[in-house]
Amino acid sequence: MTKQSKKNNHLSTKKHHTKKVSWLDQTKQNAMIYFNHKLSRSWAACDVIKNKDIKCNTAPVTGRGMESYVRHLFADLTKSSKSSKSSVFNYLKHKKFLDIGCGINHVYKNALLHKLIKNKYNATGLDLYTFPTNHPNFVSASIMDSKLKSSYYDTITSQYFLHYWMDNAKDLLRALTEIHRILKKNGTLRIYPVYYGNYHYNDDPLIKYIDKQFTVEVIKPKFYKEKVAYIYPGEGRNDIKLTNNSVPEKEAEDAETLEASLVIFTKK
Repeated sequence: MTKQSKKNNHLSTKKHHTKKVSWLDQTKQNAMIYFNHKLSRSWAACDVIKNKDIKCNTAPVTGRGMESYVRHLFADLTKSSKSSKSSVFNYLKHKKFLDIGCGINHVYKNALLHKLIKNKYNATGLDLYTFPTNHPNFVSASIMDSKLKSSYYDTITSQYFLHYWMDNAKDLLRALTEIHRILKKNGTLRIYPVYYGNYHYNDDPLIKYIDKQFTVEVIKPKFYKEKVAYIYPGEGRNDIKLTNNSVPEKEAEDAETLEASLVIFTKK
C-alpha cells in the first residue's frame, strides 16, 4: 500500500493489495460505528409508529440531491465547485449509469439520477422498494440478484447503501460479485460513505475477492450537508418530504468522527 497523500484537498490512497488493520483497530472501529452510527441512523426521519421499531431498522425511502453525489461520489473529478457539476455530466455523457439503493432518486427532482434521466442519459436506478407506479428508468430488485445485463454498466454508484445499510461481509461479497458481473471491464463502482475507508472488515474471503477482481482507491472528500428527501412505503413523488436540520448535522458528525470515505472499485 502506498502512503497517504493530500491531493486536491482530499485524502487519497491507492491500494493494489488490501492491507488488514489490526484486530484491536478493527474492534475499535466496529464499536465506534455501532454507537455513533447504527443506533441512530435515520432516526430524525423515522416514524416509530409506522416502523414499529425503536431503532428504526426499517428506514424511510430516501433521496439525495445532485450536489451530494457530485461532492461525495465523484470527488476525484471535481477540483473546484464551479466546474464540479459539468465535470460529472461530461464524465457520464457516453456512459451507462446505475444508481443502486437509489431510493426515490429517479423521481426526486434535485437528484443526479433524475437530472440524468431528464437529459436523456442512459441512467437507471435500482432499489428493493416497489413504487406505486412503474418508471422506465427504475428497476425493483436486489443487488444480490439484479437480473441486469452482464458487462453492461460503465459507472455504478451507491450512496448511503453499501457499507452503510448493507454492512455484513458475506452480503457485501454477494453484492460485489453481482456488481462485478454487470460492470464492464474498467468500469467503476463508487461507494460513499465507507467509514474509516475500511471496505473489507478484515474478512479474508471478501479481501481475496476484491484483490482478484478490482483495483481500489480510497478518497476522503469534504462532507456536504443536505436535508434528505424521503417518503414512507406506499407513498409516491407527491408525498416527498425533507428532513429537518438534525439529519445533515448528524451525518456531518459521523463523517468527521468515523472518517467517512469514498471507495472506488475498478473492475480489472
